[in-house]
Amino acid sequence: MIVKVGGTEVDIRVEAVLSMPRLGFTSNFFSWAQALMPLGIRPTMGTGAFWDQVHTRVMGQFIDSCEYILTIDYDTFFTKADLEQLFALALTFQTDAITGLQCKREDGRPMLTRKGGRDDPPKSGTAEVPREWFGEPVQEVATALFGCTIISTAALERNK
Repeated sequence: MIVKVGGTEVDIRVEAVLSMPRLGFTSNFFSWAQALMPLGIRPTMGTGAFWDQVHTRVMGQFIDSCEYILTIDYDTFFTKADLEQLFALALTFQTDAITGLQCKREDGRPMLTRKGGRDDPPKSGTAEVPREWFGEPVQEVATALFGCTIISTAALERNK
């Protein structure tokens, strides 16, 4: 995949992995297919009873053969432009993992836990995020969604 950051182009090897049920949302399949195909990213599907075990097994196949793994949830929508932006940010900021901001369906809250938020959660159960926090191109968080996440295989190797 060619990633352009300013006037620089970088060719990186990427594999996409996703855990899928036997039946699913066909609209989403076309969404990610249209985003991945022009970038030359091959999706690999895994199945099983436990999502985390499926991802661990499938990601393990690619740690030695690419620089990044893109995790996809079968029900998350994203575009080619979304992927290009995420990869540009991952390379620019040299992140171990990066994902976009997504809100929960039920109540619109962002799907993330700010750094330190797990260690010292607010007693009310509701955390406030100042508007300025969203103004930065990249923020470090404790947890985030996995639906369209770019993970550095070097980071996976470091954390074995």
